[in-house]
Amino acid sequence: DGGDNAKVQKVISREIAKYEPLLQQPVGEALVQLRSNDPKTGERLVRNNECSLANFVTDAFKKVLDCDVVLVNGGSIRNEIKQGVITYNDLLEAFPFGNMCAVIEVSGQKILEALEMGASHYPDEFGGFCQVAGMEYTINSKIPSTVQLDEKGNFYRIGGIYRVSDVRIGGKPLDINKKYTVGGTTYALKDGGDGFVMFKGSKLLKDGEKSDVDAIMEYIQKQLDGKIGEQYNNPYGDGRIRIK
Repeated sequence: DGGDNAKVQKVISREIAKYEPLLQQPVGEALVQLRSNDPKTGERLVRNNECSLANFVTDAFKKVLDCDVVLVNGGSIRNEIKQGVITYNDLLEAFPFGNMCAVIEVSGQKILEALEMGASHYPDEFGGFCQVAGMEYTINSKIPSTVQLDEKGNFYRIGGIYRVSDVRIGGKPLDINKKYTVGGTTYALKDGGDGFVMFKGSKLLKDGEKSDVDAIMEYIQKQLDGKIGEQYNNPYGDGRIRIK
């Protein structure tokens, strides 16, 4: 019945109007454009390369969640953040999935498996490509991926040579037997999103206490004094992910 529809629309419009001031509220200022696309070609970077927007997000998680490393799937990052005043709505457009933050404790081996899974499609795009903070790694594009998936497309094992190498956490070589705390979203770290089931059943230290956007807002306001600055000036990041 059309009358009911009109009523529903009215309620929705009223709700949107109520939240509009909050959405337009400035949360800070970007002194540089935070990029997920290549400024030279316009092509998307975030699903197969390091980029400044991804570094900004992973840095935010690392600081706010207080963990050793951060792994974020490139597919969870959308719009760029333009230079200038940033509103809450701008953050929602860049991170539209309503992801919740999590921290888990896992072995270095599991982190290596995740990086290998993330690099398995390279040079093609993959939503599970791993953007990182607190660590660096190298992808050897000449080595074909040996990641094996189960019938559902989830990670099963690595069947041969790793294409990921030179993994460093906090400046030190990754120790596959050591336990590390890994921050990110519940999507990848808890729910096995993008096939990342190597983390299933890990010890959960933080689970869904904050949304990604709220964590990012906290980072901008409490850690950066409201200004996202020159450290994110290079669209291609600062050398966390090396490709050879």
